[in-house]
Amino acid sequence: MSVRTDVGFGKMVDMVVTCVRFRSLMLDILLMAMTVRGACPVAGGCALRDTSTFG
Repeated sequence: MSVRTDVGFGKMVDMVVTCVRFRSLMLDILLMAMTVRGACPVAGGCALRDTSTFG
């Protein structure tokens, strides 16, 4: 027997917003971790370890 829950439009929007926020948070954490390790292609590696960047 199948039980279906009636999910309203507002609840669906809330679920989608929560999912998008979670994915954004995970992406931010991943990029920060890669930047600290010096492997982030977006930031061009870790500028903190590369002293030639500062002159």
